[in-house]
Amino acid sequence: MRTFLRAAIGLFLAVGPSGGAPAGDLTLEWILDPANLRPLSTVRFLWLPDESLLLDDPRRPEGERTLERLVPSTLDRKPAGDREKILANWKSLVGEERAPRRVEMPSAAAAGGRTLLYERSGDLFLLDLESAAVRRLTNTEAEEKNPQFSPDGKLLSYVRDNDIFAIEAATGAERRLTRDGGETMLNATLSWVYWEEIYSRRDSASWWSPDSASILFLQSDDSPVAMFPLVDHEPSVPRVTWQRYPKAGGENPRVRAGIVDVETKAVRWIDLGSPEPEYIARAAWLPGGKSAALQTLNRAQNQLEVWLADRSSGRTRRIHEEKSSTWINLHDDLHFLPDENRFVWLSERHGNRHLYLHTVAGGPGVALTSGDWRVQTGGGPSLWMGSVAWIDAAAGHVTFHGTGPTPVETQVFRVGLDGRNLTKLFETESSQGGTHSATASPRGSYWIDVHSRTGVPPRVALHRGDGTLLQVLSPSAGDALSAFALTAPRSFTIPADDGTALPARLFEPAGLKSGDEEGRRYPAIVSIYGGPGSPTIADRWEGFGYLWNQLLARRGFAVFNIDPRSASDRGKALEDTVHRRFYGEVELKDILAGVRHLKSLPFIDPERVGIWGWSGGGTNTLYALTHSKEFRAGIAVAGVADQRYYDTIYTERYMGKPQENEEGYRSISPANAAADLHGRLLLVHGTFDDNVHPQSWLRMTDALVAAGKSFDLMIYPRRNHGIGDPAARRHLYRLMLDFWEKWLKGGTAKRV
Repeated sequence: MRTFLRAAIGLFLAVGPSGGAPAGDLTLEWILDPANLRPLSTVRFLWLPDESLLLDDPRRPEGERTLERLVPSTLDRKPAGDREKILANWKSLVGEERAPRRVEMPSAAAAGGRTLLYERSGDLFLLDLESAAVRRLTNTEAEEKNPQFSPDGKLLSYVRDNDIFAIEAATGAERRLTRDGGETMLNATLSWVYWEEIYSRRDSASWWSPDSASILFLQSDDSPVAMFPLVDHEPSVPRVTWQRYPKAGGENPRVRAGIVDVETKAVRWIDLGSPEPEYIARAAWLPGGKSAALQTLNRAQNQLEVWLADRSSGRTRRIHEEKSSTWINLHDDLHFLPDENRFVWLSERHGNRHLYLHTVAGGPGVALTSGDWRVQTGGGPSLWMGSVAWIDAAAGHVTFHGTGPTPVETQVFRVGLDGRNLTKLFETESSQGGTHSATASPRGSYWIDVHSRTGVPPRVALHRGDGTLLQVLSPSAGDALSAFALTAPRSFTIPADDGTALPARLFEPAGLKSGDEEGRRYPAIVSIYGGPGSPTIADRWEGFGYLWNQLLARRGFAVFNIDPRSASDRGKALEDTVHRRFYGEVELKDILAGVRHLKSLPFIDPERVGIWGWSGGGTNTLYALTHSKEFRAGIAVAGVADQRYYDTIYTERYMGKPQENEEGYRSISPANAAADLHGRLLLVHGTFDDNVHPQSWLRMTDALVAAGKSFDLMIYPRRNHGIGDPAARRHLYRLMLDFWEKWLKGGTAKRV
């Protein structure tokens, strides 16, 4: 559930205005049209081993768009290979109907950057850029997934039918490395709950050794996991898809780690002691390849251990441990230095996320960063990506992302491995504030920095290793929105009942901006997510979400965002306030503090305030409508009506097991308070939602019916958690606009 926020934003970053609408006419049809949104997207890039770049610019006309190669040392930028010849070779190999219409960005590139990997229709293909030759590597009924080049580029590994295979890139000779894969035994591919909640929707379960001779992988036994049906309404006898999904308190998949030798095919299992840990949260090779590092979590997720596993014997030793009285947030910041005796580690042990340098021998480590600010991920406020962008052990410094000078920004910093000389990179007038996401070249000689601000689409720039600007690869496309004369929202903080500063943002209604008559009051919509450690208010471009809020403001609504303290990402202590009672009273108190401020504004009609959210935001909306009387109406999309129906890892992280916290689960369930529903509810869900199961809307609907409550229900057949196809997305947002017009402007309320 916590991943939907980032996915929803990213969905529209890649396809997001060009012409077609009259000046000033911002419409729903316009912001939902990919042709309009495409100019707001940025150039895609892939670093190659020789420190050159592959580029794909979606802003170019489709007939001119092709893969390009940029050499940073000379700034020479030209097409990567002969476009016409490559496309002709694709057509001759797979036929005109199945061939790509342009040279696309590959899944990966082999060492040297000459050979590119493509996945099409479940099979694997190789493109030689120099000769333009396209070669089919696999041709099977089963899908090959998770392909990876070995470090030397000679082999490719992949998963077929839940077994691991390796194939020689030059000859196509294939070898099967495991033979026990099946419906419930998964090799090098993740069980659903691991994919969703531990690896953040990355099916990353295998890692090549540095010498290209072995593969570290996870094996998941799904047989203990309960099955949940997702039912299609077609054909006449409905088709049922069964999903392995562990509900809170239920049985998890049994996961272990092994190392398979590519030549002998022998598997050595890693011994993590007895009893085995509940979760293997991360795995990686050390630089020399003689050992692997694994991170494990107990079921309560309040004790994390880091282990070193010997490659030849599988024996392990523990080198680090983190404990918490609540829970531990996972991250991707375990980085071993070349000497393999030291590692950089991110921890919240003192409240804020900071970096530490530890030794494998143990001890408290050296604090590399400290203070009332936080090390941040490269993509903005989220714990599910790496913060460290580059470590130069020879020069003795670490480059990473962090907040500052304001909590809503993400900047790039460099600090010595002794914790001294903290400096900020990309210090230019044009890139002050906002959110930076920096990606280093393979040897750290160059950087790609993606920078955006609220209302300002991203700019992509190439820098030298010291941060000096070399070239803007993709300028910000803010001029594509200039015809609409959009007004940026106001960001500020609101004091909670106890004085805690809560981040907030307000899109003022358009009439207010044009000098409306004195005393006119407008309806307001509170837009909420509110999941633990998942802030919505940041100084960055938010794609469709930003344009949607602007559209609502154009229609005469004020749009108000607020992050409850537990969601604000301003220290673990604030996050911990929802331990064993999340999506409940703590978040609602903070939301209502924001609503009181909103209603106090002279241009807001306090009788016409609505609330809406998706996924976790839908859950908070259901709770707010059943535990307060502050809202005239609300829209809950894909919300959870009872946390007992959600998965083990996410729910138990904050709540513990239902068997151990029965009253906590009972108190936070909106379905249990259906009789107290206040305000008109629009309940929205997809029948193929494999994240928040249809069971949630059925439970909520049944409880509302039993309580005699009127409400609106919109079900989208065959749609999943994101309800993302063009037809359904268009229908949903029109439905929401109509709902707000009816329930916040219609009835006894004065129309605006």
